[in-house]
Amino acid sequence: MVKPKDVVTLSVVAIIVAVLAYPAWIHHRLNRKRKMSPVARCKSALRQIDLAIRMHQNDHNMVQPDSLTPLLEYVGDPLVFLAPGSAKQPGDLNDVDSWSDYRYVRPANREGDPSVVAYMPPWNNKWQVGFVLLSNGQVLRFLPKAKDSETFEAFMLEHGF
Repeated sequence: MVKPKDVVTLSVVAIIVAVLAYPAWIHHRLNRKRKMSPVARCKSALRQIDLAIRMHQNDHNMVQPDSLTPLLEYVGDPLVFLAPGSAKQPGDLNDVDSWSDYRYVRPANREGDPSVVAYMPPWNNKWQVGFVLLSNGQVLRFLPKAKDSETFEAFMLEHGF
């Protein structure tokens, strides 16, 4: 026969186990989110670059910038031009393209047909993931099958970039 005292003891033990296990579960969930954040930061940086390009065009009679350098005025923080976890440091602020992990491609002015505006090659980060910013503001993620530039170049050509 089960005594009421035993039921209370088991209930207390179960509550203690649950209380001790919950912080470990939360810690695991937060670490998982933190590991995904570099991808989100790369996408965010490309979206900031896109916004800076649009602001530059509005200020300069719809003329596109020739490089990333004039966009620094609109972005404000030079770290936006470096991939998360990049070993590089911002260099000469008068030549952002020389040290940026992102590459700027002056897109052709084609109505309705998105073209590449900027990209981050997969070999510029430790996750081996590339991103492409299109002229319509869309950011595409590229996961190469091989760790070489030819795969990325093939991807760009395959999608008409």
